[in-house]
Amino acid sequence: MGTGYFTQPSLCADRIVFVCEDDLWEVDSSGGQARRLTNSRSEIKTPYLDPSGKWIACCAKEEGDPDVYLMSADGGPLTRLTWLNSVTRIVGWTPDGSSILFHSIHQAVHHRGSDAWLFKVGVDGGPVQRLPFGPAVSLNHQQKGPGIVLARNSMNNSRWKRYRGGMVGEIWVDEQGKGNFQRILNDLEGNPVCPYWVGKRIWFVSDHEGIGNLYSCTPKGKDLQRESFQQEYYVRDPALSGNQLVYHCGGDLWKLDTSASIKQENRIPIEFQSSRSRIQRRFIYGDSHLEDGVLHPAGHEVAILARGKLFSMPHWEQEVRQYGQRHGVRYRLPCWLSDGRLAAISDDSAPQKKNKSASIQGGEERLDVFALDPSEQPEKSYALPVGRIQQMVNSPRHPHLVFTTSRMELHLINLSSGRTLKLDSSRVREISDPVFSPDGSWLAYTKHLSLELTAIFLVAL
Repeated sequence: MGTGYFTQPSLCADRIVFVCEDDLWEVDSSGGQARRLTNSRSEIKTPYLDPSGKWIACCAKEEGDPDVYLMSADGGPLTRLTWLNSVTRIVGWTPDGSSILFHSIHQAVHHRGSDAWLFKVGVDGGPVQRLPFGPAVSLNHQQKGPGIVLARNSMNNSRWKRYRGGMVGEIWVDEQGKGNFQRILNDLEGNPVCPYWVGKRIWFVSDHEGIGNLYSCTPKGKDLQRESFQQEYYVRDPALSGNQLVYHCGGDLWKLDTSASIKQENRIPIEFQSSRSRIQRRFIYGDSHLEDGVLHPAGHEVAILARGKLFSMPHWEQEVRQYGQRHGVRYRLPCWLSDGRLAAISDDSAPQKKNKSASIQGGEERLDVFALDPSEQPEKSYALPVGRIQQMVNSPRHPHLVFTTSRMELHLINLSSGRTLKLDSSRVREISDPVFSPDGSWLAYTKHLSLELTAIFLVAL
């Protein structure tokens, strides 16, 4: 049985539609063989079955930007319903199944998710209507009553684990459906998201006890109870149909009966078979993935970065040559040394030996210097100063490299001895724009004296 990473389930009766490999799949709520519903050219997300189970609304990028699409639950082509280019997720359907509810930064002032509003569009398309609830990210109607519960701010606390700042999720309840909303759970020291009206209680996801789990309370925010007991991964994207609730957690789908006196979560056993076409090797054009380019000191060739891989290429003749590991390592900040060797920052996770037999631990960025002839292994590797290297320049006459770091420091490394010297540091902002004099005896750089004032500094080497 194959394995997949199953996310964003939607439930109607005994049918579950979920996302895997950026496509839609369906499976019975008891498990079994999953069936692919789409083979899209783009990413499809947040599917939502309508109350009748005949239609699936989803957010897709079939024509470039995310918008609302509709398709038959039995499969078939996707029909575009909106042209807003800013739809972030589907949040549900109106109770009568006539319109799709979605979340969008369309008309938002700052184009941030927290400023987005809820909208609806009919299944036949037509004008998009903004719902009169102010900025919100999700909405759910009481199944047998007039009540409405909506959420603001965060949609998924698993991406902002244990956040306690001013943008925590807010849950607002309108028990009579007349527009009189009251915020509940004001004193909950967590990040409550994804509320659903289940029977006479409000269910939601919160991580106030460490790991995101399902909780419930009364519409007044009282009688808080824990309903799920995941210990390692967050509960994400719960979906409700009747008394049955499904969610994904750790790449699996789980099911829970909300009406049971003793709640029991069951992982849904899914038989998943896929050709995994999206992760197969394929040829691509490198020109659309160029990241950096540096001219050789002699001017006859250039070092380039493409998709994190390091190459050198003569201007007119001969072949493109690759330096470093062929796969699995990302290089950045290529730099030609004064003797014609090529250097770059590497994130190779394999432990290496640097000069003078000092060890570089796996997982740390390092400086790799390659011999004149390209090879997979560097000629030498050097440990780097603490912090992320932001800029790197070489001396035109000496075996020296200068780094600026995210810790607002300026360092020089002598490649002959392997010794690193801190030249300067700042208390305001990062040091930037280092440049050597033509004879390599001076270094100029810019440094902030205050938030508004910058000066050029010189250091004799």
